[in-house]
Amino acid sequence: MSSDFVAYNSPQMSRSEGVSVILTLFGPGREQVLRCAVQSLRLQSLAPEIIVSEQAAPGSEAYSEAARALEVDYVCSYPERGPQGEAYFSKGRAYNVGFDVSSRRHVYFSDPDVLFLSGRFLRDAVALLRSDTGLCLVEPKMIRLTEHGRTEFCEDAVAGRPIGGLGGPDDPPWLCDYREGRLVRAAEDLELREEDGALVMASTARLAEQAEGEGRTPAEALWEPTVHRAAVLCSAETFTAAEGFCEDYLVWGYEDQDFKWKAAAVARLTPMPGITLHLQHPKEYAERYSVERNRFLFESRKLKGLQPTIARDRSAGDSFWTAARQGDFKRARAFLVKPGDPR
Repeated sequence: MSSDFVAYNSPQMSRSEGVSVILTLFGPGREQVLRCAVQSLRLQSLAPEIIVSEQAAPGSEAYSEAARALEVDYVCSYPERGPQGEAYFSKGRAYNVGFDVSSRRHVYFSDPDVLFLSGRFLRDAVALLRSDTGLCLVEPKMIRLTEHGRTEFCEDAVAGRPIGGLGGPDDPPWLCDYREGRLVRAAEDLELREEDGALVMASTARLAEQAEGEGRTPAEALWEPTVHRAAVLCSAETFTAAEGFCEDYLVWGYEDQDFKWKAAAVARLTPMPGITLHLQHPKEYAERYSVERNRFLFESRKLKGLQPTIARDRSAGDSFWTAARQGDFKRARAFLVKPGDPR
């Protein structure tokens, strides 16, 4: 799909039944994860429209080539630039651009490293939305897969081999390893698993830091149930009424909370049914600066009030979303990477 396509403001545009899934990418080295995510989606009984929304990694066209090979839609936007020319991921922009090229009535916003474990995940979630159009589904339960078993798991998932070993939906193994085709509960005594334990702890540094602030040990936090906080499934009408994702957040963090805060003004937020699986990885890109900056931005927006913030995102922001909402498609296309543009 051409990355200079801007359509969601067209009054003539009609959406077909079904669901679009938007996966965002930034930075090199995640081709296998993308293939794993697409395979997971292709196993869904409700076949989704799959859209890969990248923010250009300098010098890399790996994701556009991977998307072409996987036969999924692909769109690319420019990242934000810092004072020294450094690139900063705007996940909100990547989601908005992905929504722009989507064509289904319902839209699921996710990450490529979070997979569906049931083939009915999308079917059941969309059925719930159809039964009550006033809902916006968020935060499904999530299992973590340690880095110890990630490579083998991805190889098996991409090859379409069956994955076994899950417990019931009320008592899944919240922290897993993957061995011989099965998800198994990770060893509870991390001290006895020096190599694997280090991998587990390295991949959950942010979780461990949060636990320490709450008076718990990192090991205790690893075993607690968690949810995929970034996941959102809503109708296109709900997304547009909430004025999309704010594009001012850098890297990642708080853009999802911000959208849910706005979406709650136009829909009822409800936990999403089903369980997802997160492929744990180091959070080296989550700089403390961007986390603190994003937290301050979110608090500032809340102080300004919900309705003024929604109005600002519709008409006053310097963003892809605002430009397209105003019908300024020339300015909107300036945010998009066209084939042949320097990365």
